[in-house]
Amino acid sequence: MGLELGLDALRSAVVLGAAGVAAGLLGPTWMARIPEPAADPATDPAESIDLARPAPTEPTASADREPEVPKELYRDIAVLPGLRVGLALVTGAVAAVVGARIGWGGALLPWAFLLAVAVPLAVVDWRTRLLPTYVIAPSYGVLVLLTLAAAAVDRDAHALLGALLGWVALGGFYVLIWVVYPRGMGYGDVRLSGLLGIALGYLGWPEVLTGGYAGLLLGSLLGFALARAGLVDRRHVPFGPFMVLGAAVGAVFGPLLAHSLGY
Repeated sequence: MGLELGLDALRSAVVLGAAGVAAGLLGPTWMARIPEPAADPATDPAESIDLARPAPTEPTASADREPEVPKELYRDIAVLPGLRVGLALVTGAVAAVVGARIGWGGALLPWAFLLAVAVPLAVVDWRTRLLPTYVIAPSYGVLVLLTLAAAAVDRDAHALLGALLGWVALGGFYVLIWVVYPRGMGYGDVRLSGLLGIALGYLGWPEVLTGGYAGLLLGSLLGFALARAGLVDRRHVPFGPFMVLGAAVGAVFGPLLAHSLGY
């Protein structure tokens, strides 16, 4: 039985890891095709460029406000040296670890897609402080379909209900944070939280709680440390990368935490 479980974990790790490598190699290709905010009609007002306002001829500054740095173009991010290989290695490694933990079954379907989208989005958010609606909105449709397929493969309606509740719980929690303190979080983070909630919820409540808490904790602690080190602007710490990392932590360590607590 132990050998069977070991082979099961190895098989799922290899398959999901290979899917992650392929997705990482393709990531820069679709990243380059993301419309810039002004061309995206579904973008938040805060993400849009005011075309009616003349651009200043030179940067302006005040005593309490630094000059704004122009947003890095998505197509420029996509051609960064080593990005394609780096994405392939990181996505493949994360996917392999997650795959080994969740085992062979339908859950590999939504997680393969989630990691293929979420890891490149984390890079985009890190470079631009934006999570494009152009990518996130259609990802909901694909992820929901793959989650339905996963439930059919596993013949597990309970897991499907868990995905729905995970979506509501994690997405609702981030909506609450955004309403209470909108300056501390962009609405792109709220949209991303729903995707993470679906995938984590399919695995179970320990994964949802661990993944959600890990994302907040990592974002607070590492974000503060990076800001103190001068690696990011303390006023605009990108939260998406920490949310994605937290979701991976939840998928891997959620069951272990639940077991240690006696659940």
